[in-house]
Amino acid sequence: MIYRVAFLVATVASVMAADTPTYVLTGAQDCSEALVKTTLFTALSIAFSNDATKFPTSKMTAYKNTGDMTVGIALDAADEGIAGKITTLAADVKATMLQLFVGCGANAPTALDACTSDKSPPDCSGPPPSPPGGDPCFPSSAIVTTADGSPKRIDSLKAGDAILSATLDGAIALDTVSLLSIADSAADGNAFLMVTTDGKRSLNATYDHHVATGAKCCSEIKQMKKLEIGDTMWVRTEGKPLPIAQKVTDIKPMTGKGLHSPVLTNGGLPIVNNFVTSFDKYSTVKMARSWLPSMLAACETFGACSLVKKIFGFAERKHIEM
Repeated sequence: MIYRVAFLVATVASVMAADTPTYVLTGAQDCSEALVKTTLFTALSIAFSNDATKFPTSKMTAYKNTGDMTVGIALDAADEGIAGKITTLAADVKATMLQLFVGCGANAPTALDACTSDKSPPDCSGPPPSPPGGDPCFPSSAIVTTADGSPKRIDSLKAGDAILSATLDGAIALDTVSLLSIADSAADGNAFLMVTTDGKRSLNATYDHHVATGAKCCSEIKQMKKLEIGDTMWVRTEGKPLPIAQKVTDIKPMTGKGLHSPVLTNGGLPIVNNFVTSFDKYSTVKMARSWLPSMLAACETFGACSLVKKIFGFAERKHIEM
């Protein structure tokens, strides 16, 4: 997000924290806090027809982050209604700030952006309100575990490879990668969410990918975009016979290369980066356990696997090598 020479950034965002909106500005790290606050104050005052009483600098709190700065403006109950107006005037505020920023050297901000934050200090790194869709997949760098316990990059899998998976009742088992698995190493610039847990484990997957959650593994399967801080995820840990529960502590958007999704022959839940994941929702996985093995065997026997991919809407996707 931040460029060293043409330093990105500033963000004006509305936040509801204890029913008090907060407006967030993210600016260049090289600018002083006083300069950032004064410049934002001036830009907002101009946008609001010089009504400086709306945004006194005493209401501003600055937070320095790695590579940028965030300034929140806490508004009083009497300021109700300003949220919509400041959003409408965002373009004017941005243009004014670009003209006013001086004294930050080569790292003065050259562009502004918008986001929302409900954290303290404000944080604009969370997922966007309208997440992108697309295939439910992992990046090429994702790791699975083979039958002998060795880690293996997901982009090196082939149909028939055996990897660790979980069953719907939470047991760990081996399952084989089927020819329905998506594998597109060339796809680049894909939108992913990175979820981190209190066990310091992280998983990158597209917004629509499914993961095991719930009070018991694997009683609930949820899309990445529907995860919340504090949700339970199920993680395989060395030396433990069953997946263990870990709590989500952070969710942030990422971009990455490759789109891969192993669909397992016996309906297993692939364990990726040690997280129990799923190729679809709970009911679909449960049903697939009964018919997927025989269907795949039949399509290979009769050479009808291309037809099977077409029936399931997979014909236009890139699939794993045999």
